[in-house]
Amino acid sequence: MGAELDKERDFDVDVKLKITFKNREFNCLMQPEIEEGIVEFLKGINGDYMIPESESIEFLGDEAVIAKYSFCCNDTSEAEAESFAKYMIHEADYKFKEMGYALEAESYHGQESDMSWLDEFERQVFG
Repeated sequence: MGAELDKERDFDVDVKLKITFKNREFNCLMQPEIEEGIVEFLKGINGDYMIPESESIEFLGDEAVIAKYSFCCNDTSEAEAESFAKYMIHEADYKFKEMGYALEAESYHGQESDMSWLDEFERQVFG
């Protein structure tokens, strides 16, 4: 008998956060440093789950930032993936509040990862 292939799928979660800074702390000259800091901060929270190059940082005026990124998780349903996303956002909110910043809005959506490359690979290897 051949090996059973695991048919579970990974899920990608797209996240959008609005981060509000204390107005006096923001300076457009610091924008590259702030952008890099936010990306590193989010990577610190999301760890190896964050999808490389998925992040984008959009500065709104002089006191708010929209951070968008995606991460993958090994959950077996959209609901589990979104529950994990909610936990990760809760962690981000807690850590941002410790630094004196606020998350004003958040959204996240789980969707099945495109794993067609794996199906093709398994077809070629296992026949």
